Amino acid sequence: MGGAAALERLREIDPSVVAIACSGYFDEGVMADPGRFGFAGVFGKPYLAVDLEQVLAAVTAGQSG
Repeated sequence: MGGAAALERLREIDPSVVAIACSGYFDEGVMADPGRFGFAGVFGKPYLAVDLEQVLAAVTAGQSG
């Protein structure tokens, strides 16, 4: 099961799920257009801890309002 399908299943359980995609394939599907698939953010592999920190900060900042 891919990320988009997994998110769809999670949203059936809890529509308020916030998801971030992570992949090494940058120009395909979810990574190219994350919002279209319902993802709040993305980051690519390989990544550093600072990359994860930045995307988490951006996504949580958008959720605080």
